[in-house]
Amino acid sequence: MTWRPSPLTIGLTVGALVSVVMVHADPWRGEGDAALMVSTRSAARRLFPNLGEHDRLQASVEIQRVGGPMIRLVPGPDGRHQLFVGDTLLGWADDDAVDGLWGSLRMATSLRAVPPESPVSEPSGSIEIVIGDERLRLILGQPTADGAGIYGTLVHESEGRWVVEAELGAILEQEPKAWLARRLLPLEPGRVAALAWDERALARGEDGLWRVTLGEPSLLLAASAIETRLDRLLGAEIAPLLPRETVAEGELHPWLTVTDADGRQHLLRLGGECPEHPELRIVDRGPGLLGCIRADLVEPWALADPEAGFVEPQLIPYAYGRVLAVDLRRPSARRLRRLGGGWVLEEEGGARIREVPEAEVYRWYTEVATTAVALDPQAVIPSVEVAIESDSGAHLLLRCGEAKGAWYCHRDQGPALRLIRTTPAELAFSADTFAERRLLALDVADARAVEILPGSAGRTVRQGVRLDLGVWRLDAPSHPDGNAALDEVRLETLLATLGGLRADAWVEVPPGALLRTLRVERTPSRDRSTELSLDLYAGCVAHVPGHARAARISNEACAIVSDDLLFVDPLRYWIGRARTIEVEEGGRTTILRQGSGGAWTVDGGDDPNAWSSELVAWDRWRSAGIRRGDPPTPARLRLKIRRVDGITVNAELGPEWLRIAGQDWYYERAAELPVAPEAPAEPAPDEPDDDASDTIAADGEG
Repeated sequence: MTWRPSPLTIGLTVGALVSVVMVHADPWRGEGDAALMVSTRSAARRLFPNLGEHDRLQASVEIQRVGGPMIRLVPGPDGRHQLFVGDTLLGWADDDAVDGLWGSLRMATSLRAVPPESPVSEPSGSIEIVIGDERLRLILGQPTADGAGIYGTLVHESEGRWVVEAELGAILEQEPKAWLARRLLPLEPGRVAALAWDERALARGEDGLWRVTLGEPSLLLAASAIETRLDRLLGAEIAPLLPRETVAEGELHPWLTVTDADGRQHLLRLGGECPEHPELRIVDRGPGLLGCIRADLVEPWALADPEAGFVEPQLIPYAYGRVLAVDLRRPSARRLRRLGGGWVLEEEGGARIREVPEAEVYRWYTEVATTAVALDPQAVIPSVEVAIESDSGAHLLLRCGEAKGAWYCHRDQGPALRLIRTTPAELAFSADTFAERRLLALDVADARAVEILPGSAGRTVRQGVRLDLGVWRLDAPSHPDGNAALDEVRLETLLATLGGLRADAWVEVPPGALLRTLRVERTPSRDRSTELSLDLYAGCVAHVPGHARAARISNEACAIVSDDLLFVDPLRYWIGRARTIEVEEGGRTTILRQGSGGAWTVDGGDDPNAWSSELVAWDRWRSAGIRRGDPPTPARLRLKIRRVDGITVNAELGPEWLRIAGQDWYYERAAELPVAPEAPAEPAPDEPDDDASDTIAADGEG
C-alpha cells in the first residue's frame, strides 16, 4: 500500500517554500530598508585629554602655518597673554579670542583613526601647546576626500594619525593681527582702582567711592559717571595700528596712568595726529604696536562742571545696609550704631544707651541720604557735623550750615554743596528723631469697612464701603451706578496711606475746624479694637481720638486722606454706555442717539454738529470732589441718560457742578487741563466723508 500526499498538502508545501524565498529575496524591498548595524565602540577621542587639568594662563600656544609666520600666545607678567609674531611683540592678545582657542583645543576630538599604511598628506601647519616642560603638538594636513575633516598627526603620541575636526584647520587661517586686542586696555571699569594725569588724580577708596586725591577741587564723585567714562575710554578701538618706528620716542609723552585692583600700573603715552587721520591721536599702551584713538577721548575730564555730572548727586552715597554707625559731633555728641539686628542711641559718652525703632532709623537715614546736592561753592560756617561709618571702615564727614537762606554741606574736605531739595530733616538727630510716630497700626489686608464722615468745617459727603466676599461694595452715598461708582484704586491708596501714616511733628489738638473723620473696621482680634478712627483738621493736622496730642502730617498724605472714594468721570461713564440722551435746555428737549459704532445722531433733523463740542466737553468733564448740600448756581442742562444696561440716569449739569437728580450732594468740577489742538483729519480723496453732516464722532468707552 503506497502513501501519496493530498493536493492540499502539496499546495501548502509549495506556498511555504515560496514564502521562504520571498523573505530572503524580496523584490519590493527599498534601498534604505536594510537593518543598521550600530557599534558601541567609537574611534572618537580627545586630542589633548589633559588640558582640562591645566589653566590656560599657564600655557603657551604656538600656531605655525606652512609658508606663514610663527604666531605665539605667551602668558605675560600681568596674567594675560601676549601676542608674538616670530620674536616680535605686537601687544596683548584678545582675551575672548584666547578663551575661544583654549576651549576649542580642550574639547577637540578625532573623528576616526587612519591606518598606519595610509599615505600621509602634505602638512598645512601645526598647533603646539607648551605647559611647563610638556609639549603637545598636532600637525594638520589636507582635507579628507569625503570632506568629513582633515588629517592630523599627534607628534606626542608616536605619530598617531587621525581624521580631526575641520574647525582646527580654521585656526591656521587666522591672520596674526586677528589675535590682537583692539581695545585701549584689557581692563574692566570695575577693576580700575586709580587714575592719574599730570596734575590730577582719582582713586577708589576702600568704601568703593571715587574721590579726587590730587588737584582741585577735592570732590566725592559719582561711581556711575566714572565707570561710564572708563568703559568708553578703556573699550575704545585702537585703529589703525602703527609700527613703533612710525613715531620717534621723543614725540610720545605720558598721558594717563591706570592702576588696577591688583596694584599693577599701566602707563599710556600720547602722541600727535595719526597719519592720514587728523581726527585721531596716536597712543602708546605698552610694548608692541602703537594705535590711534578718537581725539575727544583724550580730552581732560571736566570734574567741576555741574553739567558733566561727575559730582555724587546724593548727600550720602552709602546704602542703608552699609551704614554701621552715625556720629553726631556738633552741636552735641551722640552716636547712633547698630547692635544685633537693631539700633541703639548713645548719649553722654555712652553712659546712656537706649534702643530706637529700626523703621524710624531707616526713614530718617533715607530722607537724609537721598537729599539732592549740587556743586555751589559758598562760604559756610558749619553748625552741624556728622560722621557716617560704613562697613568698609571708612568714614564720611559732613559739615553743614545755613547761608543766604539755603543749606550747604561739605563732604570730607570738599567744597560746599547746596542742598537742592530741602534741608535734611533733623540732621542733628536726637532721641525724639527716632521716636515712634506711626499714628495707626493698620494692616491693609485686615480692613473690612471704611467710612468717611463730614466734619463741622468740611464739605464732603458721608461715604461708606464694606468688603463682601472679597469685593468692595458701596453703601453710601446712594448712586445709580452702585458699586461701579467706587474707585477701588483710590480706596486701596487711602488704606495704604492710613497704614503708614506718621507724624512729621506733634502739635496741640485744634479746638475746631474738623474737616472729616475716617473710620476703618478691621478683622476682630483679642488684643486690639476692631475700629480705628482718625480726625482730620485744617492745616494737615490729624488726631487719633484718645491721644493727648495731634500730629502734623505730610502734604502728600494729607491730600490722600482728604480725597473721596468715587470715580471722577461719571459723565464719561454714562455717555459711553448710553443708548439715548434727552437734553432739556430752556424748555426745549433734544434727543441724541448713539449708534453701534459710537456715532451720534440727533432726532428732529437738527444740525448734529451743534452738539459735537458739548459731547466732547462731557467726555472730558472731571470732578474735584463730592460736596454736600445744593449746588451754588442754577442748572444749565437737565440730562436723562438711558443706558444699554437698562438703567436711566437723571442728572443736572451746571457751569461748575454735576448732580444726580434727587440727591443732596453734587460733584464739583475740577479745573480742566489745557489740551493741545489736534490737526483736522483730511478725508481720503477716494473716500469722501458723506456722513459728516448727520453724525457726531464720540468715544464710546466710559
